Amino acid sequence: MFSRESENGRPNHQVIAPSVCSQVRWPAGGRLRYAFGMSPIIPIAALAVVVFALAWIVAQGGRAGYVRGACQVCQRNAQLSPVTFRYNIGMLVARRYVTLKGQMCKSCIHRTYWKYAGINATVGWLGYISLFCAPAFLMMNTYYYLRSAMLLPFGAAVAQTGFVDGPPPIA
Repeated sequence: MFSRESENGRPNHQVIAPSVCSQVRWPAGGRLRYAFGMSPIIPIAALAVVVFALAWIVAQGGRAGYVRGACQVCQRNAQLSPVTFRYNIGMLVARRYVTLKGQMCKSCIHRTYWKYAGINATVGWLGYISLFCAPAFLMMNTYYYLRSAMLLPFGAAVAQTGFVDGPPPIA
């Protein structure tokens, strides 16, 4: 870091050109260092972007293990994906968490993800332990949501093939 000298010959700590590792001098003489001039939020945001990108890659690869059958939430016959959704409610020194695990159709996955994401974002972080649990739950829920992005919506198989799922009609 380069600094100009003031009238008395001492550096006045005015930054002229940033170096590779910037240093901030405090009046008391202490130093605070960030690698490459970044604030601490940038690595956290970069990690979140990497997690979402990897989840999207898995979703596009078609390795989600889709099956056909009855959704465990709405009981409709559709293409299903195994998912686990969690939400957390922080209460300063206590917390409550709920887990929903099962085979769900695309519409139930969509509805459940946004409901649980809203809970995690609003009241999920309001506790000491919950401050770490809610973002982790949100990232895990987003992984399952993106992994099931390639599911066919309810009724799409009928529209594509013209045949209704189920046993053949009795003649």
